[in-house]
Amino acid sequence: FGERKILELIAANAPVDRTLHAVVILAEQMQRDVRAAIMLLNEEQQTIRLAACGALSGPLRDALAELPVGSGSGACAAATSLRRQIVVTDISADPAWRDLRAQAAASNVQSCCSTPIVTAGDRIHGTLAIYFETTRSPRTEELDLAARLTQLTGIAIRRKQDETALKASEARFRTLFENVVDG
Repeated sequence: FGERKILELIAANAPVDRTLHAVVILAEQMQRDVRAAIMLLNEEQQTIRLAACGALSGPLRDALAELPVGSGSGACAAATSLRRQIVVTDISADPAWRDLRAQAAASNVQSCCSTPIVTAGDRIHGTLAIYFETTRSPRTEELDLAARLTQLTGIAIRRKQDETALKASEARFRTLFENVVDG
């Protein structure tokens, strides 16, 4: 996989779940010793849910199934709430991970970087998280990769939303047209 392959999936109108999974796999293939996940925002419930992950496993993967937006529930929840990238160099000491420290430790995750997925109008759709097995800051190339992949993910999500809105609009128009009385 490569960024070009992600664009091909978007252009081919592949299911968004397949595209998100491809983004996660690409992140893990391009950087050694990292795991990645995409969390999507449910604005009504103010929660984020795990939408795609690759090598992330164990208790942390289970804990990320659905989380409240805000602090204490990991970097993704904080990044969504604060609308900015969150870098955590030591999960065991970071307040953003207060409720998930044990699960992170059990899954051998010690640091992470969570980048919001933002589209037109500064709308946040979720986050792309990159997890590390050691306590450290992300390297410049990892931050650059996260920025590029969140842009591609935003394009995929926005395209799916636009397609859904167009279908709903066509259905409303069709219903209106079919219910018009001739005369």
